[in-house]
Amino acid sequence: MKNLKLAKQPEYETNTGLSNEPSIAKDFVNMEPAQAGNESGQDRAPSNKISDCAAVTAGQPDGSAVQCGEALGESGVAAEETNGSERRMSAELPEDGYQGGGQPAGTDNASETGRFAVKRTKGGWVFQTESLSLELRDLTRKSGDFAGTLKVTRGGVSDEPKRNQKLSGFKGAGELAADFQAELARIFDRDFHSLDLTGLITVYPLSLDKAGVVKALAHRLDAAREEDDCISDVAGSLGPKVLDEVLREANALANARIDTSTRLQKMRIAQFFHPANDDAFMYYTDIRKDADGARKVPCLLSSRKKTIRLDLFRRKEAGSLLLVNGKYELPGEILDPVGEMEDISLDREWVEKYMAGKVQAEEFEIGRIAAEIEATVRKFYYHRDERAYKVLALWIYGTYCYELTKAYPYLYLNGTKGSGKSTLNQVLRMTCFNPVYAVNLTGPAIFRTITENGGTMILDEMENIRNRGRSRDSDTTTILKAGYEDGAWLLRNVPAKSSGFSLARFNVYGPKVITNIFGIDDVIGDRCIIVKSFEAPPGVRLEDPRQYCREHQGELKALTSRCCLSALENFQEIYCSLEAERFAGSTARLSQLMRPLAAIAKLAGEEYAEALNGYYQDVMLAAKEDADAMTPEGMIARLVKQVAMELRGEAEKDLTITEGRPYRARIESDGNTFAVSDLHLKFWMEECLPDESVKLRDIRKWLPLSVECAARKRTKSDVSNLSLKTERNGSGRLNHYKYTFKFVDFAPDRKAGEAKAARSLAG
Repeated sequence: MKNLKLAKQPEYETNTGLSNEPSIAKDFVNMEPAQAGNESGQDRAPSNKISDCAAVTAGQPDGSAVQCGEALGESGVAAEETNGSERRMSAELPEDGYQGGGQPAGTDNASETGRFAVKRTKGGWVFQTESLSLELRDLTRKSGDFAGTLKVTRGGVSDEPKRNQKLSGFKGAGELAADFQAELARIFDRDFHSLDLTGLITVYPLSLDKAGVVKALAHRLDAAREEDDCISDVAGSLGPKVLDEVLREANALANARIDTSTRLQKMRIAQFFHPANDDAFMYYTDIRKDADGARKVPCLLSSRKKTIRLDLFRRKEAGSLLLVNGKYELPGEILDPVGEMEDISLDREWVEKYMAGKVQAEEFEIGRIAAEIEATVRKFYYHRDERAYKVLALWIYGTYCYELTKAYPYLYLNGTKGSGKSTLNQVLRMTCFNPVYAVNLTGPAIFRTITENGGTMILDEMENIRNRGRSRDSDTTTILKAGYEDGAWLLRNVPAKSSGFSLARFNVYGPKVITNIFGIDDVIGDRCIIVKSFEAPPGVRLEDPRQYCREHQGELKALTSRCCLSALENFQEIYCSLEAERFAGSTARLSQLMRPLAAIAKLAGEEYAEALNGYYQDVMLAAKEDADAMTPEGMIARLVKQVAMELRGEAEKDLTITEGRPYRARIESDGNTFAVSDLHLKFWMEECLPDESVKLRDIRKWLPLSVECAARKRTKSDVSNLSLKTERNGSGRLNHYKYTFKFVDFAPDRKAGEAKAARSLAG
């Protein structure tokens, strides 16, 4: 896009009093003579416009000469030749005059040597009086002296050109050669501040004040309307190193204008919303052409229909801020595209349509887009519950504004082999915001990907988090337990740039899809919307999402791009709906997680709100009850209750039969109470979880959270079971506990329940 802008700067001012607006000079512009050998240091007024810049490069640090002034090829890129210590840059220079001394164009200047004028031609520079002209081509400079191919013309007759001729050493024109040298030094070294961008590009290679020219270029770039063209001119003519210096100076100018009383907001690159300022941004990757050809460029699209090139933000110093619109701080320099271009939801072609006003307002409507997402899911995936399609559509749309909601539920896909879990993963990969699909990803890979790319993490084959035992103390578990809401950061020591280590923060918040067969850690599952997959009946025909993606890439990009634009257009409406939503979940966390989807459902239409509420009541609550029963706390409560029922004769004996079990001690009962050892609970739980080993110390931690215990007594037992080897610590006797429970606490009648409630209130 052409209108990418850094923040506006005030007009660059000099002490000459000249306007920054370039004047159009004709043929020759009279200039004051420069006195050769002038030691006073008196500055001339800056010249005005230099148009159609020459392609030039910085001079060599060893003082070798730099040449410019020949013709450019058709491509407009300068051709370089290296010859000994000289470096030649070819350029076609249009005729242009220079006004000096603060004199208006067309006035006469005079010196002891008479009237003269200086102008630039396509081949070089011309110094002319009424009777004589000096033309210098293939301009070079060494030790401050200008040199080149010098041609003298008197009375219309030209002498033979003199190659590699220094102006300061030329005696064939009297003092005029010295005047020519002084005027060029003035233009290139002091009076360049009011030149336009192309003029500054021209003088940079031969200027002795390159730092000053870089600062002036930063001012011109900051004020440019066609920023892309300016970037291309600087990079193509002066090279990427000089461009980097200019951009860092431009950032210093932006930092100088910061209002220190304003609170700066940290941006997330993938998507960012600030309702109070009515600002929203979406990331996309553009393709731009420069001197080196086409390349990918990281960009932001704003809700104000502005595009921002992120690769132009460079820090001048380590502590410099990188601010978008002067108030939103970037996390760092972003010189390269974020993620893979094919996985970025917002397509550059749709950005161009949006900027040009070629997208109709109805294409952004939330209800319309939700219906299209739902139809897309139905093409490839089968579910027995019709409401699941609408819930999936709401969840997918919500990934395009998760930074606005500040909390977002995970999607947990569970089912047997061949039930369609992988198919749904592919559908989510086609439709979710900036998806990152990975199989059995490690914790560090997850939090680094979220921090750098953002978007939707689709985690397949996550069998290592199927219960607490397997997921304990892993980075993956930590991320999944904390990453459902904003504000959760993972702190890690990382190598510092200089030496040693520094503490780095990694963001873990964002939408995530978790897929496996054998279940999920109950704590992580408490943060999920569960979708259980089933194999489609024989009569149901579904399309292959992989083949469809290859054949209909444009249609899918149109859908995801419109989702991005819809979020930009409707983020204030979504925010207001979110603020007004009070979803009544069975727990505080469920209310928090369902709130974003409920807010979107109300904007999408009544049928989506009804489907979400029905799915929550009939599916999610039942799944939560089942999940709670399989937690260690739920399992202990169920086992103790089962023992009470067996001892009272209300259930068939099973747990109370100890013969043939690893721990054979009888369960004691006096009619009012009964005692169960933690060893009983350990082996009962391991019968329910054949692949797990339950630790006694964990049971002691879980039991008080599960049931009400009347008493606890420490005891020792002689045990020979090999599984208790680590528990015994080499001893033949094992320290463990017996827990006493009251039958009344497990009585099914109302009276007992009321008594229990009364005791609880009294306590």
